[in-house]
Amino acid sequence: MSYVTTAQMIERYGRSLLLDLTDRTDPPVGEINQSTMDVAFQTAAALIDGYLATRYRLPLNPMSDLIQPLAEKLVIYDLHTYTPDQKITDEHKNAIATLKLIADGTLRLPSGGIEPQGTGGTGAQSTDRDREMTPDKLSGFI
Repeated sequence: MSYVTTAQMIERYGRSLLLDLTDRTDPPVGEINQSTMDVAFQTAAALIDGYLATRYRLPLNPMSDLIQPLAEKLVIYDLHTYTPDQKITDEHKNAIATLKLIADGTLRLPSGGIEPQGTGGTGAQSTDRDREMTPDKLSGFI
């Protein structure tokens, strides 16, 4: 499942940047290469799913508004074949940090059909008998 579309990426980063990052043919065609975009979308989705699978049922339906911007940051970083500028690198690190917060439960996705995956247990339970403190049982301690 892709968490972002080419149109959303164009809206956020602009056609010219995506054209520079995806048109890798020689000579350049002058169009955004959709297959390059699709590979970056799949890579970002796999990374996001890897973090979310520990807490949420996948695929997310409906998708949280928090996920799309994270996916955009992962995709734009992945599209760079050389070192991206500092802003894109920092946004990528922040996206990964946010995914880690979601995975460990510190940050929860807003509800709206997305439910945390249950562990199957009901919490800690004690099934041992009550222990009486009598002088016989405490011999040697008092």
